[in-house]
Amino acid sequence: MKLKNRIFILLYGLCIDCEGYASESPNILFSSQTSIKETPLSSIISKSPLTKDLESIWNDITRGHNTSSPKLLRTAYKKFKILSYSEQEWEEAAKKEYAASWPSQKTFKERVGALFFYPVTFAWLFESPYTEACLQAPVMLQAFEISARFRHSLGLYYLAYTLDNIYSDTNDEKRPEIKQAYQVALKELQQCTDNPAVCYVLGRNYTEDSYKVRVLEINPQLACKLLEKGDDNNNQFAALTIREKMKGFKIPSYKEYKKFAKHNCYGPAYVKLSILNTTFEKKVRYLDRAIKKTHMKAAFIDKGLLYLQNGNREEAIKSFLKAGKEGIAEGYINLGILKVGDLLILPRQSISDTIERTSPKEIQEAIQAFELAGKLHYAKGWDYLAILYIELYKKTREEPYGHKLRSCLVEGIKDNSFKAYELMKVLFPEDFSSLKTPLFQKCYSNLAKLLKQY
Repeated sequence: MKLKNRIFILLYGLCIDCEGYASESPNILFSSQTSIKETPLSSIISKSPLTKDLESIWNDITRGHNTSSPKLLRTAYKKFKILSYSEQEWEEAAKKEYAASWPSQKTFKERVGALFFYPVTFAWLFESPYTEACLQAPVMLQAFEISARFRHSLGLYYLAYTLDNIYSDTNDEKRPEIKQAYQVALKELQQCTDNPAVCYVLGRNYTEDSYKVRVLEINPQLACKLLEKGDDNNNQFAALTIREKMKGFKIPSYKEYKKFAKHNCYGPAYVKLSILNTTFEKKVRYLDRAIKKTHMKAAFIDKGLLYLQNGNREEAIKSFLKAGKEGIAEGYINLGILKVGDLLILPRQSISDTIERTSPKEIQEAIQAFELAGKLHYAKGWDYLAILYIELYKKTREEPYGHKLRSCLVEGIKDNSFKAYELMKVLFPEDFSSLKTPLFQKCYSNLAKLLKQY
């Protein structure tokens, strides 16, 4: 393998090349929008032992994110835990790195650890409904869990939030440890409203997330104050949308959205302008601005859906494929849905009828699309693929589909799919009993013990 190719794989993760939908999809969690770089070795020379250790650990964390490896994060955590320096040295490191203090933290080492392991560069995932589910990726869950061990209040909140999403397929009431984690985290976050990321979380919990989290009561006026205090694009745009959705506010005008989009070069504002426009040409134009001016690649999906609504299936496919190649897994999901329907929503009989009417070529294209989504560590990709393999096995009784189903479920479990976990338990009980405990189960099992530190 040429050196250039090795470097490409190191930077962007494993690349899949499947006939039909060739892919060189980057790891969007740490793409150009959220780049994390290793410390050059030359810069470590002549530095204190603690600084050298921290830079070595930071490089391990970087490699863990860039290769989507929670194992590397755990290795970095173990190295960090055994570091033995005086409290004065940790205090100097905390000041040098501008490590924030969170309410439950007791030592400067905790402050530095929380800073290093909390993945600060993921806020943009909330800019689109097509990227928010990326929080469920194993490397993200592991980062939240480790930062929560260092009593990082936002780390604890997002650990609970991500576990809540993973277990959302169950019919149970909200798991008690998750609810307790929400309560503890939100109580602490209310003491930290000078932090824009905290303002954003609280703003959502006083509005749209109040129904999901069920800790804070709806209070749009307070939410708006917090979001305006947050004073970054995410917060300011969220404040605008609250004025539109909630009673008691003056609804923002089209001109306000246009001014916000232009002044802040903010992708979601351009997507909103596309929605507000009535002509197809203007809708496309604003989505193109979101993509080209703000590098909001998730807008390719909005563009694909727009073309689909307008009856242009060919252009829709092109847009979904572009999204997938940019690392937006929902692009591949939509390609698969175009071939075999929405397998996670359709009734069972409708799925069977659809598969009967679908050509072998289209079925194969759907398999490739869902697999590409899964290979981006996107649990829904494996969920769709599993349902498709189940239907194909029921239809043909061909053993290879059974083997492929099992492999698909194993990959889904690795990528935090609770649906894959439950299907494995039912369909392959002997294999299930020998499986290693999945990461999301470990994180949930450790949650009660972790909460005692707060």
